[in-house]
Amino acid sequence: MATATGVRPRLSRPRRAATIVEAAAFATAAILLAWLAFWLIRQQAQGLVVDARHLLGDGLGRVDAPFTAADARSILGPDRRADAAARTAGFVDDVKAAVAAPGGPVVYYISAPLLGHDRPIGDAKLADLIAQVAAAARRDVVLALDLAQVDSDRDLGVYAASPYHGLAEAVAKIEPGSHVVYVLTSAGPAQKSWASDALGGSVFAHFLRAGLAGDSAAWDEVPTPGRVSVEGLHQFVRHHVAGWARKHRGANQTPMLLRVGEPRRPVALAFARPSPAPAPPAEPPAPKDAPKPEEKPAAKDADPAKPAPPPADPPREALLRRVVEEWKAHDALAASSPWRSSPARFRAYQGLLLRAERLLRSSWNDPAALDDPRKGLADVEHELASAVAAREAVQAAVKAAEAHAESFPFKPARAEEAGRRDVTEALTFLTGAGPEDHELYAAPAPIPAAPAAADAKPAAPAPKAPEPPRALAEASTVDHPERFLELQLPAWALGYAEAFKVPDHFRAERRGAALRRLVESRAVAEDALGADLRGLDWVQPGVEKGDEARRRLQDDLFDPSLSSGEAGKALVEGASTLRRQYEPARRFGRAFHDGRVAWERVAARLPDLAEWAVRSRVATRRDGPFPGAAADALDAAATLADELHRPAAEGVGDEAHRRADAIGLASQKASAAVDALERSMLDSTRSDDWDALDAALRTPWIPAESRRRLLEAAVGISESLPIEKRRVAPDSAGDDAPDDPRFWALAVGLAELDRRLALIAAGSPAPDRSADPIAAAIEAVRARPIEVDAALRSFGEYGESARKRREDDRAARARVGQGEPRKPKDLQADFQKADRAARLMGRAEALADRAGGDARVAAWDRLARLRALDFHAARLREDYVRSAPRLLQEVAALAKDLNAVPPADRFAAWAPLGIRVEPSGETTVRIGEDGRAEIKLGLEIQEEREAGIPGGRAFVGLSAPPPELEVRGAKPGATASPPGMLKEVGRAPDAAHDAYVIRQLDAATKAEGYPLVATAFYRGRIDPRGAVPLAVVPRSFAEPVTIQIAHDAEYMKRRYGAEEAKLIMDQFRLHPGFGYMHRDKSAPYRLTFRNETFQDLKVHYKRTLVDPAGKPPVAIDEVPAELALAAGKSAEVLGEVKALQVPFGEVRALRLEWGIVGRPEPRPPFQVQFAQVGVEEYMVPTPGIKNVLVNGLPQDSYVVHFRRRADDKVREPILGEEVRGTINGREEGLKPSEVIRPGEGFQFFNGRTSAERKFTWSARIENDEFKPRESNP
Repeated sequence: MATATGVRPRLSRPRRAATIVEAAAFATAAILLAWLAFWLIRQQAQGLVVDARHLLGDGLGRVDAPFTAADARSILGPDRRADAAARTAGFVDDVKAAVAAPGGPVVYYISAPLLGHDRPIGDAKLADLIAQVAAAARRDVVLALDLAQVDSDRDLGVYAASPYHGLAEAVAKIEPGSHVVYVLTSAGPAQKSWASDALGGSVFAHFLRAGLAGDSAAWDEVPTPGRVSVEGLHQFVRHHVAGWARKHRGANQTPMLLRVGEPRRPVALAFARPSPAPAPPAEPPAPKDAPKPEEKPAAKDADPAKPAPPPADPPREALLRRVVEEWKAHDALAASSPWRSSPARFRAYQGLLLRAERLLRSSWNDPAALDDPRKGLADVEHELASAVAAREAVQAAVKAAEAHAESFPFKPARAEEAGRRDVTEALTFLTGAGPEDHELYAAPAPIPAAPAAADAKPAAPAPKAPEPPRALAEASTVDHPERFLELQLPAWALGYAEAFKVPDHFRAERRGAALRRLVESRAVAEDALGADLRGLDWVQPGVEKGDEARRRLQDDLFDPSLSSGEAGKALVEGASTLRRQYEPARRFGRAFHDGRVAWERVAARLPDLAEWAVRSRVATRRDGPFPGAAADALDAAATLADELHRPAAEGVGDEAHRRADAIGLASQKASAAVDALERSMLDSTRSDDWDALDAALRTPWIPAESRRRLLEAAVGISESLPIEKRRVAPDSAGDDAPDDPRFWALAVGLAELDRRLALIAAGSPAPDRSADPIAAAIEAVRARPIEVDAALRSFGEYGESARKRREDDRAARARVGQGEPRKPKDLQADFQKADRAARLMGRAEALADRAGGDARVAAWDRLARLRALDFHAARLREDYVRSAPRLLQEVAALAKDLNAVPPADRFAAWAPLGIRVEPSGETTVRIGEDGRAEIKLGLEIQEEREAGIPGGRAFVGLSAPPPELEVRGAKPGATASPPGMLKEVGRAPDAAHDAYVIRQLDAATKAEGYPLVATAFYRGRIDPRGAVPLAVVPRSFAEPVTIQIAHDAEYMKRRYGAEEAKLIMDQFRLHPGFGYMHRDKSAPYRLTFRNETFQDLKVHYKRTLVDPAGKPPVAIDEVPAELALAAGKSAEVLGEVKALQVPFGEVRALRLEWGIVGRPEPRPPFQVQFAQVGVEEYMVPTPGIKNVLVNGLPQDSYVVHFRRRADDKVREPILGEEVRGTINGREEGLKPSEVIRPGEGFQFFNGRTSAERKFTWSARIENDEFKPRESNP
């Protein structure tokens, strides 16, 4: 190997100079590098201080900004989570103390939602806080502000909350201190700082934490290992926050970076040790119907007789299940329409339940809740417990309200099974048929099964008169029915039937039909009044007009002559017409009730559903504040509320019908619009769309099962955004913090919704919007570019006015009914308005004043009850009810409770109705010989109290007489039963007295007297002086028919001539019980049957001749004969007893067997004994000798003088032609025209021609003779 050596070459001067320069530069670079290394070593030695605090002010609660604490804890890291809470008083001092200590840079994160740029944060406004921090800072400071978490919210009264508005200008004016202060905001001025349940906190805090943990390392233009500049951190956070907001919310959120002062050197932030990321979203709970995985216990632990219990749910899932169960309880409660009586309490309950659910969603991925569920979920437990307590309070309030409503004394019978059955049973008992109105009819209750027959059969009891149904009997014993006023008229009918003793009175076809129609018509009136007590003004005119007609028809029903025949037909038609008179009132009542039901339901749902419509897809809506469906629903609700709260129409004319139609149409439209909103909400909610989920879950009207699925989707939804590890080019040129259209759309929509709901609640017409702050805000928002200052100022003005309005409304609600007492009707408008406002209270209002809101609703209910009771009292007063103490007591108590003037006592002037009977003071009525008696009845007039009797017509009459009597009005044709007539009562009473004739029908009665009651019956009442008992003493007849026998006067006239007949004495008077006839002659007679009574009679009789010695009788009448006897008149039966029938020397009895037709009692036979009288008994002959003038000359003659005995039992004259005599063979007779009366005589003579004194004589008188005999005078 060979080498070569040589001399080193000499450097040239230029080369040498270059080398010196290079060396100097290297040395300088080495020095600079050493200095930089020293600075970096110093910075690393100082480290990065990260502090975080959360604070809630302005009355906000955790539910309003649920992630403030979680965000602060996540920034601090797991070791310092307990230090995250800040104190309100002294907050600025705490921040100043954190930045005043010398050292490396400090990142101070503040999560404190503000409701506006002028609102304080802790104890200072935001600009003042930054200024004080700048002045106090002894180190470089990064203030990371997360203040815009609260968006527009009706419950908070905040619209377009913009805490960063004007911040850039304010920061630019702050005097810098010794160190730079960076202000990193979570969003721009007109933007919201979004939070995410899936991320478990604020999006800004999430990406700020990631940037500070090192994910922003490559986001500087010249990256520095382990560090990032403030500007690089801002670009990282801004890029990711904006990207997340666009992707998941369709919104603009662009954090801003502001600065106070200039940094003396670059501020680099060393990366903090990364804290554990929040746990990933848990898998949604398995549906209830999903099969559970089978568990296989170890063989040694397996118990074949006892299956292993299912594993307990994790705390979050268990709490979710309980929340869903409470929503089920909510749905069950909602099915009973609790908003009817407790709208404020029910809305407050919904608010509490929504709060519990919202807190559960926000806690689902909160590390604190994952690490310590008992502590981390305590707020949810508290809110859920409050919701349960609120539900129980609502249930108690609803139950109390229902009990109070149920306690109203009167109910429409048609509305209750018991009422329908009571009416049906009452009408069936009285008329034999139930109502023809099928809605008023109820099938009779089943008859209990008969007990099993015993071995020994008891004797069948005698049939009893049917007892009236219990309800009817009770109604008839009180002043008025206790519950169903439809029973009033049946109760009157029962009282009438009992008082006048006409149990089947209303079973007459037309009378019964009229009663049924009247009850059915009354039921229509009670339907109208019972539809809704608050609608009294709507139904009162129609009911009053119908009541006037009803009372007239009811009065007519109790006049028998007006409820039968053609008059009864007219009465039935009038009752049917009456129903048509009441129908408008019922229609109005139902229209009002249906309208109220619709309004109350709409008022309970519309605020939530309209807000859903505003929030739903708000990012895509630019043109107007409302979707069309929400606007339609609000318009329809306003129309319905105005129709319901407009004063009732007067009377029952066309205007009233139009108003009822308007209410019905408004009810349909409002209900349909709200239902359409609800259907739209249910149909459009998607489990993969956060906007749809959140908007729907903010309403309480998602059914529980659907809500469970939505909740499971909401807590399980993924809202991640990939982290960009390397710097991405900034957004295109333009506004660094562009306005978020969604921000403005939501503010406009909610403010307009609040305004319109407030107008509906107040019942005010739409005002002039020229000075309306919302109109100004809308105009500013629609300007291009947006006039942010004007818009925010207008929204602020409206928010302030809305808060003041709510305070004023609450004070006004408390003042309703205060002050001097007013008449109940004058309170109506105020109470109705307060009720209207209470139904549209927001959830926050309801939570703050739930008792006060419901108290206003209850106050109107009580006022309506008071007025309805007073109206019923007025109706009862006109129905002549004496008193209704329970009604009056309740009316007085309600008036005192409501600070109302108590209505006048409707019954104070009540006066009884009396009856007067003439002859005055006589209570005994004696039947005269003609079988009649007369009395007069009239009303007892009480001049001083006549106003106490309502106008109408009372029935004045007599109770139905017994069968033995007949009572008729003295007027022709007055034959109704019971006898009586209607008399005007009231202010112009009928003072006349009407005559009634009492006629005895049974002349053979043995009764000592019959009771009758003179009664004044008026509208179901018989007052103490309205009934006078009478005793009718009948005319008694020991012998209703007398029988006399007399000679046949007509026979005497025919035989003896009229003049002679007058002289003939009736032998049966001379010797009663005996009849005589001269030998071989007959005895003509007349039997006289005299009806001694006033009653037409008929007698039957049969004559026989009976031998007292026992010989067989001889029938004169082969069969019994009948004889009609007019009242007080006689009838004669001619007869003749012949000599052949009564043998001479024997006696025969004429026996008259007789009786009165229809009377079973036997009558004693009438009997007369007959016998023949021989001439020797009635004629006395006297023979003698004496001078007798013969041709004027005395002649001694034989004479036989015959003298008829004056006591001859036969009184008929003896005719001359019936007398012949002989003396000594010379026969002589009398002139045919000569008659020989009792006591008179005649003689025969024959001249004596010798001194012989003896002579023979004989005589034939009638059919008997003196046989020849010798006389020696």
